[in-house]
Amino acid sequence: MGHIVFITSNAAKVRFADERLKPYGVSVVQRTLKLEEVESFEVAEVARHKVQQAMQKVEEPFFVEDSGFYIKALNGFPGPMIKPVMTTVGDERLTRMLGPDDPREVEVIGVIAYGDPVRSEVSIFEGFYAGTIAEKPRGDNARGWLLSRIFIPQGWNQTLAELDDGEWNRFLEDFRHNDHFDKLGRWLSGQQKR
Repeated sequence: MGHIVFITSNAAKVRFADERLKPYGVSVVQRTLKLEEVESFEVAEVARHKVQQAMQKVEEPFFVEDSGFYIKALNGFPGPMIKPVMTTVGDERLTRMLGPDDPREVEVIGVIAYGDPVRSEVSIFEGFYAGTIAEKPRGDNARGWLLSRIFIPQGWNQTLAELDDGEWNRFLEDFRHNDHFDKLGRWLSGQQKR
């Protein structure tokens, strides 16, 4: 496979996806479409809904990506509603929603929904990351991910945004077995059956 379309308005996410899929011989091309976001607490449902909308507008294989940020102390809030929460509340206020005695555990679920309009095929790839939410935002190397300044991956002491590029790559290697981009890459390259 030569390239795949990534439907997103976030150019940093496209660079990140291209970096993640390049080892599988896949380059990523950005396309922007206005897609309605269904209200659901399930990330896969949100991504699947977007793919089904885009199937009518795109003629070649493509994917969308969505993430959910589930904070234990807030009963899973904000879940997949990261973008509106980060736009209205921001990462500083989100970290302050937790009290000093609240657990800071979080689970991040990343979902790629792949669509092939020719075959009318939709496939879902999920990645899971455990960690904690920082007491305040830290770091500048966000790499296009809204939560990088407040998410501390399990086994690390820094937020993702505090990691340099080499540390980011080490983080990705550590979590590769649960990464939705690697699952998509293995599947596209024929290394993994779906």
